[in-house]
Amino acid sequence: MPKIGFIGCGNMGGALVKAAAKAGFADTIYVCDHFAEKTAALSEELGVNVSDSKSIAAECDFIFMGVKPQVIDKAFAEISEILSKRDDCVL
Repeated sequence: MPKIGFIGCGNMGGALVKAAAKAGFADTIYVCDHFAEKTAALSEELGVNVSDSKSIAAECDFIFMGVKPQVIDKAFAEISEILSKRDDCVL
């Protein structure tokens, strides 16, 4: 089963995580957010896996970016080197 990663779990990212988990993919979902309490709550509520952005970039087959526009550059800077070495994921 493909791994699905979510970087950013606020209003938009969190809603996508909930929809994917309720569709039956919870055990293949990996989430990260700079607020650890958000990812902990999603893990508790839905059974998704808590991770970090670099691990998600390295290991997930599908990656969703749910970060605010003012931090998107920083978020991509953290994972761009990892993603540049991959040709097998969808961002």
